[in-house]
Amino acid sequence: MYTVDWALNFNGFSTNEPMNLHSFTLFYDKYIADKSFTYTTSSKLLPSFVVETKGNQLPHLMGLQKWNNIYIKQPDKQYEQLLRGEWDIPFLQKSDEGTYNEYRERIEFLPHLYRFLYKLDCRIKLVNKDMPSPFKRRGINMIFQKDEKKLVYVLELREKAPSIFVPTSVTVHRKNARSLVAKFSPLEITDVLVESNI
Repeated sequence: MYTVDWALNFNGFSTNEPMNLHSFTLFYDKYIADKSFTYTTSSKLLPSFVVETKGNQLPHLMGLQKWNNIYIKQPDKQYEQLLRGEWDIPFLQKSDEGTYNEYRERIEFLPHLYRFLYKLDCRIKLVNKDMPSPFKRRGINMIFQKDEKKLVYVLELREKAPSIFVPTSVTVHRKNARSLVAKFSPLEITDVLVESNI
């Protein structure tokens, strides 16, 4: 079972301690899903904003919409399979090894979401609406970005209503990748309030 202490100290999986997808899904369901994160900022551009999370966002964050050979396509039902432990890493790998290899880094990064959302262990940026970019083309309005030694991890969010954002994807980029080129407005967070959506 994964815990908050585990998430706070998480620095990646290894061959000796691979990802237990069922344990992570249970952790996600308890600490991340169905929450409202209200952030207060020091910016006049966006004094506050809310990030709303749901359980059925997890399959999309993992990239399961890209998988071939899985018999369930609806995110709600995929989330149920993950919660029950019926879809684990070996199942996903066997179902579509090529897609699994492409999305493995993305899936194994997901435990960082706890520190992103609760502890703001990332940079938060608004995507400029007036400048062309890969983010704007995909309808992404805000990113939570974490730079590692060789890779950059991005939680992408879309504005569903004024100042209310929902996570839509996790993407992994190489340092200095053209896919990261965009005009951003950094946001400095001064406070966060976490509430249950249920």
